[in-house]
Parts: sequence; C-alpha cells; structure tokens
Amino acid sequence: MGELRSYQADALAWINFLDNAGLGGCLALDMGLGKTPTTLANLANTPALNLA
Repeated sequence: MGELRSYQADALAWINFLDNAGLGGCLALDMGLGKTPTTLANLANTPALNLA
C-alpha cells in the first residue's frame, strides 16, 4: 500500500477532526487529487467499522 501525499494527509486529519467533533463534512478536492485514497485511509483508520 502506498503513502498519502501531504495534502491528502491534511485532508485526512481534517476529516478526523470533524468526526471527533461530531460534525460532518464534504471532501471536495479537485479531480485527480486523490479523494478515493483519502477516503479509504479514513475508513481503514475507523475502528468502529471493523473492516480489517
């Protein structure tokens, strides 16, 4: 598995912040900037989903 780019890691941190604050949000990056890997990283790091 690859590593996230810096802006993807920033987006992941923002998603985690929103989730921890009980808020929702929209991941709206430009086309080709890696919304799918960022979303998959978020899902993989969400223990309540038991995806592993």
